[in-house]
Parts: sequence; structure tokens; C-alpha cells
Amino acid sequence: MKGHEGDALEVQKLSKKFSGSFEDKLGGEALSFAEVKEMRANSNDGVYLIDVRSKAERDVSMVTGAISKDDFEELQLQPGEKKGVKIIAYCTIGYRSGMYACQLADKGWTAYNGKG
Repeated sequence: MKGHEGDALEVQKLSKKFSGSFEDKLGGEALSFAEVKEMRANSNDGVYLIDVRSKAERDVSMVTGAISKDDFEELQLQPGEKKGVKIIAYCTIGYRSGMYACQLADKGWTAYNGKG
């Protein structure tokens, strides 16, 4: 396959390969964007959607309502400071976001990886 179709299939394969690496640490599979949308709509406590991609990648597109990793870290929130807050990290493939979600979980946050 050539062009965008082939690229899309490659991204899907890589996403599937890497997102599974974080399931044990984060307590489940990476969230689909439909699950992210539902979680954001039904959360009374707040959901941070964090884009961990580079600035160049974010300049191309960014999910509405998401903030960058740098912007989130500038908030200097502490786990437990805002009870019930959930954090969903995302990137293109799911590897960088999975790594970041694991780092946040290690610090005590309720963190999820978004599917790439």
C-alpha cells in the first residue's frame, strides 16, 4: 500500500504494539477517543487531556481541550490536590503517552494512555 492508507495502517500496527506495553502498569488497555470523549463528558472531578507530542506535531493538529505536557507541568499540581482528577496522555502512536502516563501513575495520579 502506498500513500496515506499505508501510513495509517503502519501507525495502527505500531499503536497496537506499543500501547499494550503499558496495560499492566496503568490497569487496562489504552483508551479510544470515544472512551476519552465519554470520560470527559461524564467526569465531575475533571479530566486533563495531555498532548505529549512535540510542538511541531501539535502545530499541525491538537485535540480540542487538550493541553501540552509542558503546560500541564507548569500547573505544578500535586497528586491528591484535586481528588478524582483523571489524566489522559496521548500522542501519535501511544508509546510516548504511555511512558508519560506511567510516570504520572508512579507519582500517584490516576493516569490513562490514549490510543494513538
